[in-house]
Amino acid sequence: MGALLVLAGTLLLMMSSIWMIGEALKKDVLLGAVALLAFPVYSIYYTFFVDYKKASVHFYTGLGGFCLVIAGSLTGI
Repeated sequence: MGALLVLAGTLLLMMSSIWMIGEALKKDVLLGAVALLAFPVYSIYYTFFVDYKKASVHFYTGLGGFCLVIAGSLTGI
């Protein structure tokens, strides 16, 4: 059970990171590079300080994936 939670959480985290980096690359290549190198910090910054309405879906998808990974790790792999 725990392995399935970790797998689902990892997939959600990957999806949200690709989604957020893609949005950053649409704006500027340098901004996309920053998002790629510092994804968690950039995600929080962009969501809460730049454009909450557009980025909140990406942020909360990643947060849900992180919670699934933690829950799967705690239940045992």
